[in-house]
Amino acid sequence: MTISGRCTIALAFFGAAALMPVAGTNAQSKDVTTMADGVLKVCLYEDIPPVAELGTDGSWTGWDVDFLSGFADPIGLKFEPVPFDYFDGIWRQPGEGVCDITGSGLTYTQERVEETPRAVWSDTYFTAERSFIVRAGEEDSLTGVGDLANKTVIMWPGSAGEVDLNRRIEKGGVSGVTVRYAEGPLSAIEMVRDGDAYAFGWDLTNTRFLVARYPGLAIAWAHPMMAADGSEKSETYSYVVLKADTGLIEALNAYIAENRGTYGWLQ
Repeated sequence: MTISGRCTIALAFFGAAALMPVAGTNAQSKDVTTMADGVLKVCLYEDIPPVAELGTDGSWTGWDVDFLSGFADPIGLKFEPVPFDYFDGIWRQPGEGVCDITGSGLTYTQERVEETPRAVWSDTYFTAERSFIVRAGEEDSLTGVGDLANKTVIMWPGSAGEVDLNRRIEKGGVSGVTVRYAEGPLSAIEMVRDGDAYAFGWDLTNTRFLVARYPGLAIAWAHPMMAADGSEKSETYSYVVLKADTGLIEALNAYIAENRGTYGWLQ
């Protein structure tokens, strides 16, 4: 599922200082045990800029990479990415013994918590809204779910955005929405540009990054996440941590409390 022509995150574009977490936590390495002694294995979806991205040279860049490597270093753990070329279900990997932590911009939902009984979800480290990417000049045509009737939209399978869209379609009684899946963000925006799809749904942080990097695109319909009961609130993002790792969730939550304001592109 890996696509070619990955975009490289330009740290200077957003300000490198905003991307680098501040090292600092009260935890010591002796207080934390992980799957492999001295190693923090982190499951990452390899194509989700600007959160995590695997370059063609094998190097990783992204906000989760910066944040979690900044967490690992002060407590004496070596940051070791575990790459995945799919997103759907990546949050289950710590509980299945694949890694200590999963990153990659995971929205906290009760459904996902129920799928991960052998893991625990961290405190919130970031919040965001939902949004869509459309062709430049068409942003005013998309202001609500009703505007997606009889149109094709691109989503990630199993993503919070897909859950949000399905809830809004059902509650709004909207018909004719065709959902297609892309293999990566570049593939998705190419489909929008070429007219093969009307819009690409992602969170507002990611769509801002893509629109800033690639011409001919615009952001439309920024909105909160819809819960199952129809209420709305901003998405909250958490990391998934293997419950059997002694002291890891406590150390991570302490780090988040100290460094939450340094994560990524401050909004």
